[in-house]
Amino acid sequence: MAGSEDNTLLSGPGGLPHRSNETTKISGSLIGQTVDGFFVKRLLGGGGMGDVYLAEQDLGAGTKLVALKTIRNEYQSDSVAIQRFQEEALAAGTMKTNYVAEVMSYGQLAATPSHPAMHYLVMEYASAGTLHDYMMKFPDLRLPIEEGIRLLRQAAEGMLAAERRVDGAGNPDPIVHRDIKPANLLLQRSGATDEVEIRISDFGAVKRQKRIESGSDPMLSQAGAPMTPVYASPEQWNFEETDHRSDMYSLGATFYHALTGSRAAPETDVIGDIRKFAVESPCLSLNRALKDVPEELNAVIETMTARNASDRYESFADLIEALKVFERQPVSLKKVWWSIVLIAAALTVAIFLTQSSGGVTAKTLIG
Repeated sequence: MAGSEDNTLLSGPGGLPHRSNETTKISGSLIGQTVDGFFVKRLLGGGGMGDVYLAEQDLGAGTKLVALKTIRNEYQSDSVAIQRFQEEALAAGTMKTNYVAEVMSYGQLAATPSHPAMHYLVMEYASAGTLHDYMMKFPDLRLPIEEGIRLLRQAAEGMLAAERRVDGAGNPDPIVHRDIKPANLLLQRSGATDEVEIRISDFGAVKRQKRIESGSDPMLSQAGAPMTPVYASPEQWNFEETDHRSDMYSLGATFYHALTGSRAAPETDVIGDIRKFAVESPCLSLNRALKDVPEELNAVIETMTARNASDRYESFADLIEALKVFERQPVSLKKVWWSIVLIAAALTVAIFLTQSSGGVTAKTLIG
């Protein structure tokens, strides 16, 4: 990426602010260092190729917390890792939706005698953790149905922005995330209601249609196909072409986990068994793991996770439309309605049996 010798990318990917931090010196951990005007406070966590830190910006009248994401030292010279990092900045920074984690800037720290140059992103800090963290706070380690539907709707809105993304010239340039899972769905607390809101993150494995058409996607090799096995779509397992419907499968598998408290894929370290499950299962059904699941919700998850992409919703817009049934008839009200229906049916049967056996009848009571 750009340093003082290379001015070709000073605007950063997709026009994001790019900072060349030539004065910052780093060695080992970034804790206690200042990067891009942000003071690094502590390590939040790490992924396959990078670390994420909590950092703070002094705004004069107050401070602002952000997440600072870096590539680990061993990947600093890896061209594919760097390209994935750039793609994350480009993807997250060019989608107009509240439900994708905001990327504020992208930059590179200068090399020192003891440390190579380091690429970094400054991102929105999601204070409520991940969807997985949130699940752990509920009984049975799963989301209540109503809460799961609300968050699924938000995630679908975020993914629709990826599906409908356009480039700087206004031409369609959709993005396929390729690694949707509970750990990549961050949660932010809303200031107005204190409810959590989805923030889709970690776009490092994205596939951009424009890049595919130009034949420049080094991440599509079979050996390095980016995915998390237990949430991957059948077409990912088969190394086939993917589009937004692959993400739809992964989002369905993610919310199957969130709503049931367990992954649909087998609890095994044998990759072959996980692949067999993904490519042979017709779909994932909530009602196999839970009782009293609204049939409409079960149908939504089944459609999202259909084995054949052509049997899934054609667009995330169609998924959002399918979820609107719960706005018209909330799940809690539906449960009350069905309880009334069942009680009425039981009373009808009881009266019929009483009359048939010659016991107390309605005529006797009024007569």
